[in-house]
Amino acid sequence: MKKILLCCLSLSLCLFLAACDTIVTSERGDKQPQQDATPPPSAATQIQQLTAGDAGALHTDGRCEVEITPDLRAAFFDLAQQDRLDFMPAKDYEADQALNEKPISIEELDDYLYWVLAQAIIWESYGNIDHEQTPEKLSAAYVHDFLQTRCGLDTPTPKPGHIFKLDFDGEYYYYPATSWAEAPVWELANLTLENTAGQIIYCADMLAYNNTGDSIEYPPDNVREIIANAQEMPEPFTVTNEYDIYFTFSEKGEIIYLGKTTISE
Repeated sequence: MKKILLCCLSLSLCLFLAACDTIVTSERGDKQPQQDATPPPSAATQIQQLTAGDAGALHTDGRCEVEITPDLRAAFFDLAQQDRLDFMPAKDYEADQALNEKPISIEELDDYLYWVLAQAIIWESYGNIDHEQTPEKLSAAYVHDFLQTRCGLDTPTPKPGHIFKLDFDGEYYYYPATSWAEAPVWELANLTLENTAGQIIYCADMLAYNNTGDSIEYPPDNVREIIANAQEMPEPFTVTNEYDIYFTFSEKGEIIYLGKTTISE
């Protein structure tokens, strides 16, 4: 996980699209959404809306493949960037697994912490973090709430000190002085829905594009449009990884991630 932190310029859109429209940093450094801004529908919400017909038609134990449209590809492109699926820890999905089955262990906390930190970064442009809007630290409460909402997992609170190359004062995790990979360029290749005991489980086959050339080059400004319309990415950007992302939605319509499997890398 850490190898993608060390200066490997993973490809991204010019701006990191956060789930909230506008994020400001409070005096204590924690993330606070502005109260005067109305956030647009998140990518997860758009995905649920776009697949509502397919999900509603599934009977118990039923399974279907969803037709991949430009809108759906665009929504998954946004989802990968908003929730930083490139940082999401690998986890095998089991059909009969239950949420809150067990809390994250201290040993597992490492990758999960970096996932939460990565999705909170606001990008001004390629290679330039917006330090005005990106917090310098995240509270343990924010980390716990994010992972509880996104994964249904409880998070242990470590003892204050230097942990996983992060400083933790007992209340806040501070960003390390390191380079961060920018938001990913991912394309939806296939989407399968399955009704498991009344719960709709999504399995998204995602292709990850990276710069395979020798020089530093960034994706074109219209990369989202290219991905949405399944057009060929210009050189030197090629598919280097493939993942299956498993998720469902809560009764409140919040996305819950169930697993991430590497298909090829």
